[in-house]
Amino acid sequence: MHEIAEGLIREISKKPAKDGLLSDDLARKMHLANLAQNPEEFENIYLNVINNTNITSEVDLFNTVLALEKLSIIYLAQGDYQKSIDILVNNFNKVSGKEVDLTPALMIRVSVSYLEWGDTDKAKVYLDKYKDLVDNTQGEFYDLLKNEFKGRVNLIEGVIDAKNGDNIDSSYAKMQKGINQMFKGKSSNEGLPIANAMMQNFIQIGRFDYAYEMSKPIIEAYKNNFNDRLLKGVKISTHEKESIKNVLSNFIYVAEKTDKTELDFGFEIMQLAAGLDASDALIKTIYKKKIGLDASLLIDKLEVLRLEKKMIIKEKLSKITSNNDDALDVNSKLDSIDSEIGLIQKELEQMGLGSNSINLFVSSAKNVIDMLHKKDALLTMLVSKERTFVWLVTSNGVYRHHANIGSDVIKGNIKKLLSSLNPSQSSGIRFPMEASSKLYDLLIRPFEKQLKEIDRLVIAPDSILSSIPFSILSDVKDVDIGEKIDYIDTLSTRGINKVHANISASNINKNNWLINRFAITIVPSIYSYIESEKLSKIGLDPKDSFIGIGNPILNGTIDKASKQQLVAHINTRGSISNFVSEMAPLPETEKELSMVAKSFSKSDLFFGENATEVKLKEIDLSQYSVVSFATHALVSNEIESIVEPSLILTPVDENNPNNDGILTASEISNLKLDAEIVLLSACNTASSFGESNSQGLSGLANSFFNAGARSLLVSYWSVISES
Repeated sequence: MHEIAEGLIREISKKPAKDGLLSDDLARKMHLANLAQNPEEFENIYLNVINNTNITSEVDLFNTVLALEKLSIIYLAQGDYQKSIDILVNNFNKVSGKEVDLTPALMIRVSVSYLEWGDTDKAKVYLDKYKDLVDNTQGEFYDLLKNEFKGRVNLIEGVIDAKNGDNIDSSYAKMQKGINQMFKGKSSNEGLPIANAMMQNFIQIGRFDYAYEMSKPIIEAYKNNFNDRLLKGVKISTHEKESIKNVLSNFIYVAEKTDKTELDFGFEIMQLAAGLDASDALIKTIYKKKIGLDASLLIDKLEVLRLEKKMIIKEKLSKITSNNDDALDVNSKLDSIDSEIGLIQKELEQMGLGSNSINLFVSSAKNVIDMLHKKDALLTMLVSKERTFVWLVTSNGVYRHHANIGSDVIKGNIKKLLSSLNPSQSSGIRFPMEASSKLYDLLIRPFEKQLKEIDRLVIAPDSILSSIPFSILSDVKDVDIGEKIDYIDTLSTRGINKVHANISASNINKNNWLINRFAITIVPSIYSYIESEKLSKIGLDPKDSFIGIGNPILNGTIDKASKQQLVAHINTRGSISNFVSEMAPLPETEKELSMVAKSFSKSDLFFGENATEVKLKEIDLSQYSVVSFATHALVSNEIESIVEPSLILTPVDENNPNNDGILTASEISNLKLDAEIVLLSACNTASSFGESNSQGLSGLANSFFNAGARSLLVSYWSVISES
């Protein structure tokens, strides 16, 4: 949204506002452009832009079309193809009949949406409508758009021709031309969905050679985009993430079909998806640590300049209704900042930080094998819409299995498992053995032979699977582990005096649970595993020291709940409230941490007024071998404007992000740890936040690894406070 605000500000600065005031709709549009915090608010803002804009200039027209396209993409990301198409079709009249008719811009977007949906007939209808209108459309903005659309047209025509059984070689040539137009020298991921549809078409007709050749420039474009994400602040949407995974999955699949399978069975290519699921702030933190001081200082300066630019735009938004030179003359200031940004980006490129930046996050199979202990094995996977690939790496080599089981099926099994573990939903639910065994069959059973001599399983899960505790996977499908839960046994918790339960678990040990066979270690990614193993092999002097942080000063209360509402309102850390000030205090964590501290020769405890962000950042955390947090945890977007998972400390100044009591994942990454282990006694601290309303991140775990922790112990489900 920021680019819309800047475009409008620049346009206004060229001429005085009428009568000293801007039109209400334009001012509103600029204000709205800087407010979006989540998909729901994003949608509302775009709808406001579309419905409340009185189009009086090419700028208004261009930005209305941009808003419609962005909103359509939001609906696509939600899987609502019809809504994605309707928002465009229903607004044709809004952009037609103007001096510059941008209806063709929407026509081509509708055609793309139908193609992604699999309806080539309707895709052709709107492509033909686009062609009928495009030649008669003039204007500076549209001349730029037409160049962008040439690649889309060739891709769409190529896919349609191939679907209709036309000359395959001709269709391939047309698609190849479209790919070059859309991706060569560019870093945009916008064409990924249609390009993937094209690859899928060739897979269906058995032309794996064409699919393989076409996938290579698409993957290169993604690499460039990843670099832009790091150096230019480019965002990757949920829809793009899914498309990238699908492209990578298809590439690995067709490589095998064309006898081009790499020696590592696609192990390195698969890791190109590793950066997709970390927050933008965390990715930058990891990257800066890897590239060295000089380059990281330049990136810091880039971020300062971007922030300065954003503040200039926000300031002008607040003054824009007054007709004065300061309010209107902003282009020169923005141009000056853009010039500085350009020079820094050029310097970074000269330092070798180009499109290969993502390679910093990729580890070879040889490196993994060298780091593995003899009785260890690493398991990782790539889940796409069509299929799932699973890799096992042992000291003997790399093994791979794939199944035509897509993300939707896997998500269904995960939902059943997590529902049975969720205290707000588990009453009356038996453990879903079938879901557990299906995931076992997908991930473990194909490697039974290779796992016979393995004692420890190191798992780097795909983001879809990172929310489940792998220990509860089982190879048994039909064992009843107990009667349904009617009530929970005597728990004394905040706001609830006594609750009772009766669980029959006579059969629970009949299962061959994964945890009974292996010690299980979960790592956020392969590169984080490699980095932690490098540190552990250095042979640092052991420390016998502990630091505990807990019992922050909070003022919330919990009312007593009825039996029906009990599980939903049970006193669990991490799910109490949407605001820090309303969260319940956790006095029992002080006792919990004090008991642990007695096991160490040296220990420091920070509670209450000392459990603040500022205090934590002042401490030399590198002197402690064990670091423990016992507090509330938040998933991203649980509190408005907090887009990262976080831990709650004592809030001191809500207007100061460095001491507001919300310790975010990126702030954690900047801590200086040298800990053998970090203990996170909070709610769902290992869970994945890859849902539509949050950024994908393997809980808070990744941030602690990048701060210097060598291992973590985290909870996969809600922690009852008194436990």
